[in-house]
Amino acid sequence: MLELVFKKRAVILSLSILCLWSPVFAQSAERPEYMLKSAFLEKFTQFTDWPENSELSDISKPFVISVIGENPFKGSLKQMSQTRKIKNRKVEIRYISSTKEISPCHILFVSASNKDEIPAILLAVKNKPVLTVSEVKGFAEKGGHINFYFTKKGTLHFEINEAMVRASGLRMH
Repeated sequence: MLELVFKKRAVILSLSILCLWSPVFAQSAERPEYMLKSAFLEKFTQFTDWPENSELSDISKPFVISVIGENPFKGSLKQMSQTRKIKNRKVEIRYISSTKEISPCHILFVSASNKDEIPAILLAVKNKPVLTVSEVKGFAEKGGHINFYFTKKGTLHFEINEAMVRASGLRMH
């Protein structure tokens, strides 16, 4: 069963992100949707803990966000990685095309171009401390962790599959 959380927090978070990133929106020709999604990826890390005993626990290494498939973010993820630190680490963005390239990463964004490969992608990270995020309809129901979606009013929201987050060894608070 899909467990949805953070509705109230999501609204507050989205408002605070808009306030923080509004100068970036004004300076960028990127689509604001992906600027906002980039900001959300960074903010999700503030509510997520990775296991201390994982291969990703070495704080001397960068925090890695991988995008599998086509890159809908254009320059917004790169811009975020150059201006922010995550968990007191530099941020590295990787663009990958196959499940063999996933490891190691902290966050895996599954592009809509790979929607038919979601079962194989989720199998590749099953029980690993990798936060999976997508915008593909039904992603959280299929076993992904966080799924972006737009309401009928055109506002960006997300849903979280808490059971799958816990199964991966991650902890959200």
